[in-house]
Parts: sequence; C-alpha cells; structure tokens
Amino acid sequence: MQYLATSTRPKVQARKAAHIPQFQPYIAAFVAAHGGSQTVAKKLGLGTDSVNSWCQGAALPRLESLLKMADVFEMSIEDTDKMLILAGKPPIHCVRLHVANKPEASLPAILHAWRDQECGGDTQRAADTMGIARSYFSRLANGSSNLAGLEVVRRVARTLDMTIDETLEAAGLRNSPLAKKFKKMSEGVPGYLRSLMERVGLDPFEIAARSVFAKNAGIAESHFTSLLAGSLQASVADAQRLAALVDQPLTEVLVGLGYSPQTACQLSAGVKAAPRNVKTPLATLLRDYRLKAGVSQASVALALGTRWPSTVTFYEVGRHTPSVQSLVTIAKVTKAPLGRLLRAAGYLVA
Repeated sequence: MQYLATSTRPKVQARKAAHIPQFQPYIAAFVAAHGGSQTVAKKLGLGTDSVNSWCQGAALPRLESLLKMADVFEMSIEDTDKMLILAGKPPIHCVRLHVANKPEASLPAILHAWRDQECGGDTQRAADTMGIARSYFSRLANGSSNLAGLEVVRRVARTLDMTIDETLEAAGLRNSPLAKKFKKMSEGVPGYLRSLMERVGLDPFEIAARSVFAKNAGIAESHFTSLLAGSLQASVADAQRLAALVDQPLTEVLVGLGYSPQTACQLSAGVKAAPRNVKTPLATLLRDYRLKAGVSQASVALALGTRWPSTVTFYEVGRHTPSVQSLVTIAKVTKAPLGRLLRAAGYLVA
C-alpha cells in the first residue's frame, strides 16, 4: 500500500500541474460571471472551500462536479467539452451513457447527431424544436438523464420521426413501466380511437387534437377523454358519429369499440332499417311490440337470462332502461325493429 501511494502521487501531481494552469483562469472567470464562489457552491451542493480551491489553482474538480455544473448552468455541448478538456477530462461524447451496447443506435447518440445535422449544433434551437427545456435536452443528449413521461417520449419520437417503440428501444426502456403504459394505450378501445384520430390526420397524443376530433365527431370532449382513458364504454351513438367522421362502416367501428361481431352486425342492420325521428317513448314501444308478437313478460325475461318478469315490467313502465345487448335480445324475441328501439333509448343518433 505504501508503494502504491508513493508511486501514484507523482502521476497525480503531474496531471494537476499540466491542467491547473489552463483550467484555473477559466473556472475563476466562470465563477465570477455566475455570482461568486458562494452562489456557485450552493447551486452545486458543494462547500465554498471546494470552489475556492478551483479558482485558486489548488485543485481540479471531479468529473461528477463538472457534469453537474454543465447541467445546473445549462451549458451547451461545446461549452461542456471545453470545460472538461481544460480540466483534463475526456470530452462529453466519451462519457455519454450508451445503451444496448449500440452507441450509434442509443438515444443520446441519435439526439447528438440530430442536433448537429438539423439544428446546426444549436442546443437551444434543438430544445425549442422538441418542445422541452434546454437543460433537459442537454441531459438526454449527454446520457445523464433518460426519458420520463408519456408526453416527453411522444415529443421526442415525433421530432426525430421515429415510432414510440423505436424511441423507447433507443432509450433502453423497451421493458420499462413507461413502455407498458404505451402498450396499454395502443390496445383495445383506447388504441382503436387513437388509430381513428391518426386516420384523419390528428396526433392522438396532442390534447388540442383530441378536442378537435371530439368536436368534429359531435362528442363532448370530457366524454371522449373518458373513452380514450378506457374508463367508459362507447355507446352505439358514439359509434355512429365516429363512423360518419372517418367514413367507415358502422359495423367495423362497433367492433373496434369492443362490440362482438354478431352484435355489431345486428346493430348495423337495425340502424339501416330504422325509421327516423320517432318520438314514441321506449317503454310504450317495448310493450306494444311484445303484445303484437303475443309474447309474455316471462318469456322475454327468460330470453334476457332472468327468472323475474318484473325486470321486463320495469322496462315497460319506464322505470329502467335496457342495455344495448338487452334491446338486441328483446328485438329478436318480439320481432321489433332494433333501430327504432335503440333510438328511443337514446343509444342511436336520431
């Protein structure tokens, strides 16, 4: 141990002697320009003595302190490289965190190349184009931070003209909770609704675009937001409006919104055959069509999967409203026009 200590000390001293003369004027001017030793030390979470020792040429900062300085004071890549080289450290591209053992395919490398090629090396311009803070862009490009949040991933992917999956892969987040959130959003009804937004040229992750899409479809924005979140079942009326907006068959839209193919076909057939602007109350229609078909309330109840005729009674006096699936069953049993029942119940646009 004594041999190692005495043998390495001359090397350390030689390195300091080589770099302190060129770093000391730089750091002294930097500290003076940013409020003095106390201010800089406080922002870096260091003691004032440490910063003073740099300014006086008695010591060199550690790499971690230099990188933190670049982050806190939002230094550009060029300024960071200059500071590191003066302090005898490797330039930033040598300390950047690469992922998946593919430096050329990692997000930091991609961001670094994109900034140089598309933004002329201007970090502020790159950050503004991407819609994120300059300091955050610098950390992403340096590899000292990673993507955090759905909105950031979306902005980065859109700006770089990459898919969400490609962006997460480049960031080393393929199996992260963030990736699972995106997967959930791309599946089921929420995913289908986003595909409809893309079909009419709207970004499904833009809040303003959601508002435009909902307005064009004639759906309340809060209602559409609930559909996107998967917390609300889309109605047949929603499907009608969406089908008209994206110019797709109602059957296809109903299936996309979670209805079974059989139910979707039945509903679509009912819509085509239904008279428009019928004002007859649903309860009256249910009773009249049942009596016309000569079917008892008990038979209708059994078809609905219940032993209680009172269930049908409640429907026929207007106390309860049947679900869409129940109306499909009732229409089949009583030979009633499904579309007319659905409109009277408010499940279809009149």
